[in-house]
Amino acid sequence: FIPDAIIRNVSAPAAFLHYLGNDQPKVTASFHPGRWAEEEGAARRPNSDQQAALGFAAQLYDLGRTREERQNLAKRIAR
Repeated sequence: FIPDAIIRNVSAPAAFLHYLGNDQPKVTASFHPGRWAEEEGAARRPNSDQQAALGFAAQLYDLGRTREERQNLAKRIAR
């Protein structure tokens, strides 16, 4: 479960951000202007790729909540 909260100041390598933004399946279908008039709109159920992306996001969130992972990140940033 990922709480509805604002997450700020997250450092990540450029390659990882590229993967998340450009390569990994998106968690929702694109909501382009051609879909704005659809009855179901943004409420479509996620497909299997989107469900996998949601699962990955939840795993990353859980990992980021561990003290060990936060300490590892702090060490890498301090280099």
